[in-house]
Amino acid sequence: MDHEDLGIGVYGGAYNMSSDWQENLDVMILSLTRIQEDIDRIPLSRSRILTDTQQLLQNMNSEAIQLMNMLKYIEDLGFQ
Repeated sequence: MDHEDLGIGVYGGAYNMSSDWQENLDVMILSLTRIQEDIDRIPLSRSRILTDTQQLLQNMNSEAIQLMNMLKYIEDLGFQ
């Protein structure tokens, strides 16, 4: 395993571990923070989708009942 396998840069013949490791660590922390933020939003998104879907189904059910009532009224008037 050489210095490239370890993610360690060589500049001017000297190992420059601290800046490369710090930069890699900063990138990893930033990536993990973004992933955690995405994960935190998932339940909220699912909850919102579920709520919106339930509302849509309730609206559709209400509209279907209104349509059935109108059709029954039309039938009662003798238009079949």
